[in-house]
Amino acid sequence: MKAYLELKASILYHTGGKSELDSMDKLLPLSIYISTQVQLSNPVAEVSMIDDYFKYCKECLDKESLLLTNFKASI
Repeated sequence: MKAYLELKASILYHTGGKSELDSMDKLLPLSIYISTQVQLSNPVAEVSMIDDYFKYCKECLDKESLLLTNFKASI
């Protein structure tokens, strides 16, 4: 979630507020790029662990669930 907020702030800053990440379709290419650049030892296990947490988390936001779906698609 923090990475998403940083991306959103960076895009707003660099475009002078003219463009933003307002849909998951715009975020997916960035998620794919970031997934290829980070050095996760086992990204599938990381996604599974987060997914399991969301199944039992009552306070999880819809936005966080969408970001997880986007992360799954990027791997």
